Amino acid sequence: MAHKTLTISEEAYEALANLKKEGESFTELVKRITAPLRKKKLSEFAGLIKDEKFAKAALEIRHLKSTRLMNSGRPVDPMDVLIAGIVLANNEELITRNLDHFSRIPGLKCSSWKPGDYGR
Repeated sequence: MAHKTLTISEEAYEALANLKKEGESFTELVKRITAPLRKKKLSEFAGLIKDEKFAKAALEIRHLKSTRLMNSGRPVDPMDVLIAGIVLANNEELITRNLDHFSRIPGLKCSSWKPGDYGR
């Protein structure tokens, strides 16, 4: 696993140290306290943006997540579902390197941008 070095203020260090459980590493602490942020529902994220097209995209996302796609044993990453929802809501075509992945999403028009794949 790669490691990063962070510089934080003494005040921030003390705040984190006070939250740390016995035997817990700082890495485990940061993962624990940020878990709720990483697990936010896409609909909560979409609700933060006051845009009609984005709201429509959120509905598309909700529909996609409720289809057989999410229960097919080959789920699509939530952020990719968000991308697909935005593309569907705007009736656009997605140009992607990951054509095999996105082509599983019903109704999504997509093409590859890789050389030699144009028009696939």
